[in-house]
Amino acid sequence: MDSPTPKSKMHLSLVPIKEPKPEPLRAWSVLVVDDSPADAYLVRRFLESAAPNASVEVVETFDEGLHALLSKQFDVALVDHRLGARTGLQMIEAARDRGIQIPLIVLTCDISVEGEALQRGASDFIDKNEMTSRSLERTIRFNLHRARAFDEKTRQAQVYEAAVAGAADGIWDWDFASGSIHLSSRFREQTQMPDFEENTSFSRWLAFVHVEDREGIRRAVRSHLSGKIPAVSREYRAVLADGSHRWMHLRGQATRGRGGRLVRLAGVQTDITARKQREEEVRRNAEHDPVTGLANRKLAEDRIYAGLRRSTVDRSYAFSVVVLDIDSFFEVNERFGWSAGDQVLREVGRRLGLSIHSVDCVARLEGAAFAVVLGLSLIHISEPTRQAEI
Repeated sequence: MDSPTPKSKMHLSLVPIKEPKPEPLRAWSVLVVDDSPADAYLVRRFLESAAPNASVEVVETFDEGLHALLSKQFDVALVDHRLGARTGLQMIEAARDRGIQIPLIVLTCDISVEGEALQRGASDFIDKNEMTSRSLERTIRFNLHRARAFDEKTRQAQVYEAAVAGAADGIWDWDFASGSIHLSSRFREQTQMPDFEENTSFSRWLAFVHVEDREGIRRAVRSHLSGKIPAVSREYRAVLADGSHRWMHLRGQATRGRGGRLVRLAGVQTDITARKQREEEVRRNAEHDPVTGLANRKLAEDRIYAGLRRSTVDRSYAFSVVVLDIDSFFEVNERFGWSAGDQVLREVGRRLGLSIHSVDCVARLEGAAFAVVLGLSLIHISEPTRQAEI
């Protein structure tokens, strides 16, 4: 029997994984303000090691540093805490007052100045006792990245504000974390809300909504937040300071975070008063006589049919229809003209309106023919006869 073949052994060799070098800094321009030549030299060497492509300018005094920031373009400035009679923190504060926005990083051996440094406008600080090429590079890289992000956020905010300022619609933003609703200047202008209501509460804003429209808005908001409807869309009347109202169309949609958590509900508001007035004018013209302003034949017939339907289900209800005509009316038009005839029609309509209840209807059917629809209870059954006699 052949001897068993020994099993082959697998040899594993561990290959060290090299940590990738950080991406080198671009050719950024760095200003170093330090009154100690030795410290300034060390900072320059660290920068040259971490960012060979960076250009470095070194100045020693407060005035030289401030002048350099105001007259030249730098990406970042490293400012020593001590600059002779004055401090680097004072220089940073002066630079910020003059509109310098680049990252200004404090170099210090006293980390207790951190709070004061940030208050005076410093972006960050580095402990000289623990500074290395690596830590210096990471601090600069972080602050440059943060500055770019801030600039982009500022730009977006400016674009948003410009869009809001130029828009005809009002903007509203309900932050659920704070419970506050931010209302744009256009929104407050539409509803005549005072400027101090820029950030208000939902219940406070509802105080400027017509009492008959408040519940509808509440239902729309609840339905949307519970997922029953895709967005808030509601027309309502905004009550103005003089007691009048304007029609608004409120629209909005919720934003949710992780796990479906509600973050905010925001949207726009459009003033639709002119549209509502046109709609009312169209409706009125369709139901009213253009000469007298009374109901026309169509509206009178609608009232009669409504009375018939009601009388079939409510036996205590009764109504009457009185039709009358002005005799020889055509002679008025022939002798005095159409304008005089229209004046007679309007006066007849006015007098008929004075002799009826507000729930009744006076209509001009055609020509000089009028109709009066009287809806009364059976206990006043004699009232139509009396009014007809008037």
